[in-house]
Amino acid sequence: MDVIYTKSSREYKGNEVPEGPYRLEGVRRIGRKVVPELDAESLAKLVHSSDHLEKIESAGKHNRMLAEVFTDSVTYPAALKSVMLAAKAAREGHFACTRPPGHHATEDTAKGFCFLNNIAIVSRMLSNDGKRVCIFDIDGHQGDGTDHIFFNAGEILFISIHQEFAYPYFYLGHDPAAGYDVTVDHRGENTAEGLHYNMPVPENSGDDVLLDFTDRMLPVIESFDPDVIGISAGFDGYHQDSLLNLNYSQSGYHEFGKRIASLGNELFGLLEGGYHSDVVECIEAMVAGVNGTEYTPEDELSESSEEVFERYREYAERRI
Repeated sequence: MDVIYTKSSREYKGNEVPEGPYRLEGVRRIGRKVVPELDAESLAKLVHSSDHLEKIESAGKHNRMLAEVFTDSVTYPAALKSVMLAAKAAREGHFACTRPPGHHATEDTAKGFCFLNNIAIVSRMLSNDGKRVCIFDIDGHQGDGTDHIFFNAGEILFISIHQEFAYPYFYLGHDPAAGYDVTVDHRGENTAEGLHYNMPVPENSGDDVLLDFTDRMLPVIESFDPDVIGISAGFDGYHQDSLLNLNYSQSGYHEFGKRIASLGNELFGLLEGGYHSDVVECIEAMVAGVNGTEYTPEDELSESSEEVFERYREYAERRI
């Protein structure tokens, strides 16, 4: 697995903060620039309507806010470049530094800094090629757009581990007043029933939670028997993140990479969130774990408090 990026993914302005080019500062140290030439609009239409694409393009032409971003003339081209990069990664087994990110975008709604749902688009592309696909979303926010797109279509195994009571808040029956996030009980509908695993975790969850959940998911993935696993790799679970309150480490991402690679499936990864200055280091750690290459993380595996881990364990045992 190589780390790949485009000029657009490295320079696209986004909001500057929190979703800005600083997130990929130094990516040239670990990655290589590519110039994918694909029909991104046709790919995007595997998931999104023509009206949705026109809405994004129009917003940029008129500098309107969309997906909590002040758009401009480069927004739509950057989103299309992100799709192209994602498709190249999915076809060739690489990690794509996709900016803008994608996992909050639904078929017809841009939100959460996301315009086009990169992971959903390329997963549908692979599915149309006859491949079984598992999406494992480790972003600290739920991949609600991806979940929504495949919630009634039994072609994809979807897994998300995310901080409870965080954005997107009330999606799929989230109820803070009840004292828990009921997304844990939503498993997909119709032909997708039983193929969606949403795992909310408490604030201050450490690597032990991420890795325990991963271990619980490995036999689920093996049973589904995918041809390809796509990692929706947001790094906002990292302990330095400015938006969330999880406690994952570079060591944790490295170990996650090792464990998911142990299944022996084809793998690719796409960048989602991560709003701190160590995104590149987190990418490097996870990809080294996937590749089984020598790597010494700058930190140690983190552990949750007993109370936090017990709360997570109750969720996990109810859900899995």
